[in-house]
Formats: sequence, C-alpha cells, structure tokens
Amino acid sequence: MKRKLLFFICLLFTYTSYGQYWISLENGFGNSVACGYMRSVCADSKGYIYVGGEIVNTQENYSFVPKWDGHQWTELGNGIDIFTGGVGIINAVCTDNLDNVYATWGNTVMKFNGSIWTKLGNLLALDSILSGPHTFNQGLGINAICSDKLGNIYAATGYNIFNQESQSNMDYYYVAKWDGSKWSALGTGLNALNANGSINTIATDERGDLYAGGLFTNGTSDFYGSSYVTKWNGTKWASLPDPDTIITNAVNSIYVVDSNNIYAGGNSLIDTIGFYVAKWDGNKWSRLGTGTAELRGESQILSICVDKYSNVYASTSLYNSNTQQQYYTVVKWDSKMWKELQGSSAPIGSYLYIESGEPIESICTDTSGNIYAIGQPVFNNMSGIGACVAEFTHSTNSQSLTSVINISSNSNILAYPNPIVENVTIKVTQAGLLKIYNSLGELVKWQNIVSGDNVISMINTSAGIYTIIFTNESSNYLPLKVIKK
Repeated sequence: MKRKLLFFICLLFTYTSYGQYWISLENGFGNSVACGYMRSVCADSKGYIYVGGEIVNTQENYSFVPKWDGHQWTELGNGIDIFTGGVGIINAVCTDNLDNVYATWGNTVMKFNGSIWTKLGNLLALDSILSGPHTFNQGLGINAICSDKLGNIYAATGYNIFNQESQSNMDYYYVAKWDGSKWSALGTGLNALNANGSINTIATDERGDLYAGGLFTNGTSDFYGSSYVTKWNGTKWASLPDPDTIITNAVNSIYVVDSNNIYAGGNSLIDTIGFYVAKWDGNKWSRLGTGTAELRGESQILSICVDKYSNVYASTSLYNSNTQQQYYTVVKWDSKMWKELQGSSAPIGSYLYIESGEPIESICTDTSGNIYAIGQPVFNNMSGIGACVAEFTHSTNSQSLTSVINISSNSNILAYPNPIVENVTIKVTQAGLLKIYNSLGELVKWQNIVSGDNVISMINTSAGIYTIIFTNESSNYLPLKVIKK
C-alpha cells in the first residue's frame, strides 16, 4: 500500500554569516494536500522553485504544481484544475527563457504563462516517424522535458504500436520538439533515433544541441553498441564516443553546463567499488574522480546538477560502516574529491539523513547556487504536517550555531525578553516566515508573522536554548539565540 507523505524538498541556501547545516522548509498546505513520490524539481531565473509528482488537493480532487517563492508554497494557477482528468502524476517540470513553466501529464505537455495553463498540441500525432502499416495502442508517458536558449521545448516520450507486418506489439521511443505552434520529431527515416529502450533524460547546450540518455543501446549507424548518450545537432543523431566504456549501463540524468562540460549519472558501476558520475569534455568520457577521490555510491545516480560555482551534486546512497546499512543522501564534487553534502553545525542536522529508506529522485540548482532535492523520504528529528523539507546553508563565519551567541536583535528583527519565561515577542519591520528550533534541531514553532510585534507562546516548550530564524521575500536575517527558563 502506497504511503501518502507530505513534501520533501531539500534546499541548499546561502547565507553569508553563520554555520552550515540542513534546515527544514515547511509544506504550508496543511491536511488538504496528499503527496506520494516527488518526481521532478526545477528553478526559474528568479529563483522560484517548481515541483512535479503525486501532489493532490484532496478537498477539490485535482493535481497541481507547487511553487516555492522563498518563504511559502502556493499552487501554481491558483488552485485551478489544470490537468483534465483530475488526479494523476506530474512526471516532469521545466522552465524556459521567459520563465514560463511546463509540466507533463500522461502524454501531454502543459504550459503556464504566469496566468493560465494551456495544452501544447497533440504530442502523439507523429505518424510520419513510423514506416509501414501500424495501429496506435497507447502512449508510454513523458519521462523528461527541457528547453533551449530560444525557448523551444523538448519532450522524451514514446508509444506502443501494433506492427501489422510483423503482427506484434512494439514500443517506439523518440524526442519531440515544440517550436511554439506544433510538435515535430527530432529525426525521421535514416536520421531517426530508433532507441530500443526508454529515454530517461534530455538537456540542451549553449548552441542548442540536445543530448539524450536512457536505457537504449541502438540507433544510427555510428553507435558503438553500448552507448547510452546521444546528441542531436539539428540535423542528425550521433553518439558521444565512449571507446573506454565509461558509461556501462542506463543513464538517469544528464546535466549540461556547456558542450565541453556534460555530466551523466545512472547505473554505471566500477566493478564492485561503487556507482559514479561520468564527464564529457568535448572529446571523450571519463569518471569524475578516481582513486581515493572517486564517488563509490552504493546505488545508482538518479539526478545531477551543477551550481554557479561549478560544484557538481548527485543523489545516490552511501554506506554507513557503523550501522552496516546504506542511506540516501546528496554528494558534492568540489573539483578535487566527492564528499557528502553536510554542514559544520545544525538546527536540524549537519547531514541529510533519510529515515524512510526512499531515494532522492531529483535535484536542481538556482541562479544563487542553492540546491533543491526531492523524493519521498522523512528526515530525522522531524515530525508534523510540514516535515520533509530541508534547507542547507553555507557560511563565511566559523561561529557555531550550537553555541549561545550574545545577540538577540538583528537590525530589522528583535526578540525579547531573553531569557524567556512563557512568551517571546518577535518584532519585525516586514512580514515574513518565522521558525524556532530547539538545541536538537527539532522544529518547535512555525508561522507567518506580520510587521510589528508578534507574541509567540513558549509555555509548552522545555527549558533550553532555541534558535529563531526569520526570512521574507526580500531578505534573510541572522539567526537569533534565546534561552527558555
């Protein structure tokens, strides 16, 4: 029986004045939303985050795309039933150069232009790419979508047909392009991709060339027979040469920085050492990290992204020698070696620990270098409706958040009295989001507060040290330390 969980979203966020740690974000939808697996996450140029998956408004019985604006979640489209048919899975999301948002629904791509959702034509009306008599059976869904620098949209999809000549059913996989008015397949006839397995991931480079990876090994005549990544240059498909067989199995994720810096991850395994990330430098594939610097993931790489500082991130699992079990996490390549993404101090935890044993399905980065990750995990030290959202912060200051700092005010925010007996008053000059954590990193209070004085009851909290974090749309402030008697 499939469990219904609330949002899990991990955020790597950059503050400039305090320690590194994972911190939760909150759902904000309450009991009216049920969530299963999260499938896809993306960011636009403004830093807004969009999520696709099994996300259902249980009161009105429709699926939707959530948007994170830095301090709260909202339904994209103001709660309108954007996808005909009500409840289903939004398998992939992406944005274009104008920050329009795209989401997949079965074999359909939907576009949100800031006001309304519309359907982008009929993706399955592409009989011209098949030869011989055939009958359409069913679509196989859309595994991935992406955009190029001009705003063209691409979808990796397929459908099952009945071949009347061979009297057998067959699956046909292809990449289609939306040019603003219609869909067309990338390559037909001798130039068709002819993938013999699913296309799991697509991405474009600075020239507009498109790269596709997945569980396929055949295609045009220049394939090596074991290539799982291929490139469309606007005219034809061609594999990225892999004579050293660096990519040995299915590819789940491709991230393109430019045509000379492409990263791929999936089910490739170094003997029994572990799963790794591969890099294309414009001429050849190589493993990202060798020897003591190699990744050695315990499970296949599900997603990759690269931040503005050229750090590479991947979702996988590692092995805990103490518990003798694997655990899912996010790892980081800093140009020298792979490390688990973790901090030096933590309101929630210096590491990302998943109790539910579920993988991290998708990660992305925004223009500020923040990292987001989604899946179906449950964090340690978390409980309540809004559990399953985490934030990782950087620091340029070595001061630990676990120590008491002699500060209870921060320009536009003030907390008093300190120490606290029953209530604490939070005074701010702008409305925003307030979170209070105990010394174990557990979230004990979460609420939106208004400009002016806000009285927060601490009667039911234990004596100890608490961290107050306040954010709004325009700023992030230093955390405040208070003591509860």
